[in-house]
Amino acid sequence: MSSTLERLSKFRAAIATPTTEPAGVRELALDLIDPDPEQPRKTFDDLDELAESIKTHGVLQPITVVAVGDRYRVAYGERRYRASRIAGRATVPAIVVAAAAEIRERQLIENLYRTDLSALEIAATIRGLLDGPGKPSIAALAASLAKPRPWVSMHAAVSDMAPELVRLLKNGSGIRAVYDLHVAAKKNAAVLTAVAGREVVTAGDVAALLQPPASKSSEPVAGPGPMPAVPATPAAAIEATRPPAVAKPEKDPHTAALERQVEEVLGFKTVISVVGPGERTRVIVEVGDFDQLAQVTGRLMRR
Repeated sequence: MSSTLERLSKFRAAIATPTTEPAGVRELALDLIDPDPEQPRKTFDDLDELAESIKTHGVLQPITVVAVGDRYRVAYGERRYRASRIAGRATVPAIVVAAAAEIRERQLIENLYRTDLSALEIAATIRGLLDGPGKPSIAALAASLAKPRPWVSMHAAVSDMAPELVRLLKNGSGIRAVYDLHVAAKKNAAVLTAVAGREVVTAGDVAALLQPPASKSSEPVAGPGPMPAVPATPAAAIEATRPPAVAKPEKDPHTAALERQVEEVLGFKTVISVVGPGERTRVIVEVGDFDQLAQVTGRLMRR
């Protein structure tokens, strides 16, 4: 039996290819399909836009389902499944595959390569892979995913973080800033007290919170001792260092819906914008490396 890492390496070359030979695309009644209760992705935003696009253009890429008795469970394409229900469709194009041990791993990796996941969702994905078959090390998993080892380590540490820090991640704080707080809090619990009233933190906030008090040259140099209490930084002073927020122009809803459709087909973040007075259209597909670029090219060639 191949190891988890071997299966993940193969999956990077064909991220959406089922492990079993599909019987073909068929129209399945949505009433016979259930969402996956163990789906790694927990939030599904902007489904209304995708639903409107589906009303107009239909479902461009079939979902993949697993047969469970006389019903089916979504394996890949949960957003298309949910948006199809919102759009009022009675059926959805689907590929039925037999249940396999690798389905869960494939769900985790497929979600990992989407760019709109929250830090908590990525952390749950990383933890699921580390606790999966073979229990790979952080270094081995990072190499298999073509991700930096510190990136994997930071997300893996979320499962050990204090509730105060998990709340900061949930509110949108960056993983690096919260991870630095986590490391500091293991040495000095006063760190958690210092951030107890904060909704979010930035890297600058953390640097200010963890900066030790200036030592006086006239005082004798003390030997090793406990880490001093974290100096309290007034919230107003922190807020004053932040640049003013710049409002982003709202994107045309039809363009936004089309972006979602292209993302569903290609599996990667897509930006569509109008450029220049001639209203030329620019389509940007964001990929992380040449392997992901090959995946996009392959999917375009097959269409």
